[in-house]
Amino acid sequence: MEVLKHLTVTQVFNIVTAAERAHAVAIRQEDAGDNTGPTDLLPNALDIARTGRWVESEERALVTMLIEDMTAGARQELAALFWWGRGPEFASFDDAVRHARNSDADPDYLAGKANLVRCLQHGIFKLRHIDLFEPQREDAG
Repeated sequence: MEVLKHLTVTQVFNIVTAAERAHAVAIRQEDAGDNTGPTDLLPNALDIARTGRWVESEERALVTMLIEDMTAGARQELAALFWWGRGPEFASFDDAVRHARNSDADPDYLAGKANLVRCLQHGIFKLRHIDLFEPQREDAG
């Protein structure tokens, strides 16, 4: 079984944390009745649930930036981890990684997924490779 070779525990943890903040901002906007996003295309948290896309915000931009700053290999593994955690469309994590290598692991696509946190957490759980809630020190070598 292939394990994460390019993507680090810290990168996954940082993306999950930033995506959770982006979701909290969207919920606060909904609760405050602020349903006019910068583009008015996705005005509130209900639209996030309906469309599967985040409202544009500084918080969501941070998620995109964190993904853009990764190496291509790390982005591919992040996409594979997302897809592996999303459901049964791949028989193994290896299959998801192979698919990611042949696909465009677009940072905006990944950052814009409303289910990003859940899928990454579930992917980590399925891999049983790391405990996302207690990040481990990364090997120095």
